[in-house]
Amino acid sequence: MTTRLLTLVALTATLAACSTVPDRNSDLDRARGRFNMAQRDAQVVTLAPEELNLARTTLEQAQSAWEKGQPKATVDHLSYMTAQRVILAQETASGRAAQAVTANAAAERDKLRLAQRTAEADLAHQRLAESERSNARKTNELAQADAAAKQDQARIDYSDARAHALELELKDLSAKKTERGFVVTLGDVL
Repeated sequence: MTTRLLTLVALTATLAACSTVPDRNSDLDRARGRFNMAQRDAQVVTLAPEELNLARTTLEQAQSAWEKGQPKATVDHLSYMTAQRVILAQETASGRAAQAVTANAAAERDKLRLAQRTAEADLAHQRLAESERSNARKTNELAQADAAAKQDQARIDYSDARAHALELELKDLSAKKTERGFVVTLGDVL
């Protein structure tokens, strides 16, 4: 009877040991830790909320499977899926942050190009205005030179006309040129 009792006690202890769920699952604990770390990362929360929600759902399924005493392989698989979805959320957030940096760099590049083109256009406008002022000055100088040339021509024409008139007068006076000057014969002089 003692062997029977010992066997029964041993069998009961074995069954009791098999029927209890261990207090912890290391894969589930690691998955929970990774999820908590990702949840504290503002970049992940902001840039990959959908992926983080999928990881939360998978973690809740793993926790529920653990509490319901489902097979360790199922809990481990759900824990692994949670960890992978956390990694996916982190990588997605990192990629989106890099895209934002790239977009900001492209916008900054475009802004710099626009500033450069604006500066070039301003410089071209300044050169054009300067050229127009220079052309106006030159046109004014040419007009003044032309007016001065016309005045000089008028003086020359007047001088030529006066010289011609004097020559005619000299002819009328029958002037003769000598070494000392002109000899003029006056007629009908009172």
